[in-house]
Amino acid sequence: MTPSRLIKKLFAFAGAAALAGGAYAGDAGNLVIDDKGVVEAEPWTICNVFDSNTLYENDSNPYIQKIALVGRYNGQWHHTDGEAGLESDGWEDRRWRFGTKIEFLRNFTFGMNFNVEHDSDRFFEDVEDMVIEWEVGDDFVIVVGKQKPRVTQENSTSSKHLKTVERSQAVNQIIPNKLWGISAEKGLGAVTQELGIYQGGFDDDWAFPQWDGGIAALSRTSYELNDVTTVRLDYFYGENDPESNGVRDYDHIISLGSTNEFDGWDLTTDLIYGTGLSDLFSIVLMPSYDLTDKIELVGRYTFSTSEDDDGVRLQKRYESSAALNSRGDTYHAIYGGITYRICGDKLKLMTGVEYSTLSGGDADYDGLTYFAGVRTQF
Repeated sequence: MTPSRLIKKLFAFAGAAALAGGAYAGDAGNLVIDDKGVVEAEPWTICNVFDSNTLYENDSNPYIQKIALVGRYNGQWHHTDGEAGLESDGWEDRRWRFGTKIEFLRNFTFGMNFNVEHDSDRFFEDVEDMVIEWEVGDDFVIVVGKQKPRVTQENSTSSKHLKTVERSQAVNQIIPNKLWGISAEKGLGAVTQELGIYQGGFDDDWAFPQWDGGIAALSRTSYELNDVTTVRLDYFYGENDPESNGVRDYDHIISLGSTNEFDGWDLTTDLIYGTGLSDLFSIVLMPSYDLTDKIELVGRYTFSTSEDDDGVRLQKRYESSAALNSRGDTYHAIYGGITYRICGDKLKLMTGVEYSTLSGGDADYDGLTYFAGVRTQF
């Protein structure tokens, strides 16, 4: 589907939903009667579309408590002015996923998401994630299946709640893919400990586990320093194995990060160090501010450096397409953006601009990227 056709469909859907919502809301006879009297029902809006995904719900059923459809669509446009007159622009269906969520036996949840490939012979491309989550007890959860090893603050944030159109260069260069394995998280007062062990490879068809790959492991320790600040120390190990296609070229990744929330402001920080085929040291600082209930302002500074002349890479999306040489040893980037939440994180519009530089080795990049995108989820 071309960008223009997709945009037309989005506008047509929004317009039809708004008209329907207006007609429905104008019905003065919509009343709900309960034991406390007569209460006027809330008017229908487009946001109700994203809250209508439950197929079955019955808390009294001892076997299955809830069945729901889940999905998300992230579409975005970019334009990059790079070096030597090079440019990159276009629309991308960044994430298109569809799946289900089933709550059963009181303490278990099954979740599954497929990546959708609408231009392919088959509708579902592969498995994005597939887990069974077991709430063992208070603040104790075990997760089995294909999941995200949550290393670094930015990577541990779901794409549902990202504040920027794209994650930072540092995180995109170093983080592993979602892997098949088992993890456990336990709250111990102010401390929360997470441990995980994974299979480093998966097949190239449906992304099911490939047992010939190496082993990967994660330790993530968080500490609530006070009412506004939580600090985290993450360590990820990925065995350097040719079959471990889910792990990047880094055997060891260490991240020291924090989240800070006060008076409408949020600040996320990350100090990242990775070693392997090359080394990488990065700093990511991301402040944000809720201007209103619907409008959020966000900024981000990224610094990455390596002792190797080609140890730092430009963003694979957008920047590398507008560069003569996408590898160097020192990277800086400053991002500024605005998010407008139509229905919270379930329907929002995002814009941003990022200025970045890469130097060292044969690189001499100086570029500016403009972003605009839509995020939906249910």
